[in-house]
Amino acid sequence: MPLCFGIWYFSAAVWIWFIAELTHGVLRLLFSRLIASVGSIGHTLDIVTNLGDIEQYTQHHKMMALVFSINPLQYGYSLAVYSALLLASKNYHWRAWLVGLAVLMGAIVLGVCFDVLKTIAFDLAPTGTTYPTGFSDWQLNMLGVAYQLGYLVLPTVLPLILWANFNQLFFRSYLAGSVADIQQD
Repeated sequence: MPLCFGIWYFSAAVWIWFIAELTHGVLRLLFSRLIASVGSIGHTLDIVTNLGDIEQYTQHHKMMALVFSINPLQYGYSLAVYSALLLASKNYHWRAWLVGLAVLMGAIVLGVCFDVLKTIAFDLAPTGTTYPTGFSDWQLNMLGVAYQLGYLVLPTVLPLILWANFNQLFFRSYLAGSVADIQQD
């Protein structure tokens, strides 16, 4: 496990760049009126919005692009957990690892996208103001749920589900052995 987390952390610049490119594509496709660009710098993603800074506008009467950062490491630890689980398995296959990484990368992109949208909708505007995002109350509630799902549930549960799916033979043999032990007693 420590080896997988070490490799995961020290290779983060590479996989975070990939996450940045995918996130940029998804957000520009679906929310081009809100998002100008997504880029990676080290272990963070910098999001440039099409929204202006309200405080700058009220003080200097000009709009400036609003930029904020997201830490994708809080979503990406599932890559290290899944890799460690597979390496500890008897029936380790590269194909299972690659398929699992593709699924986990998709989940990381979803988590980061929901984090970006949650930050724009709830966190950026000064207290008492909101940005004109166009989200309805219902959409804001669903955004909050999706953010929690992408932040709390998917990174912890998805690696276990994938590992169990690729190790069904292990579970079947274990259950068959348990049934045989019970029958002998």
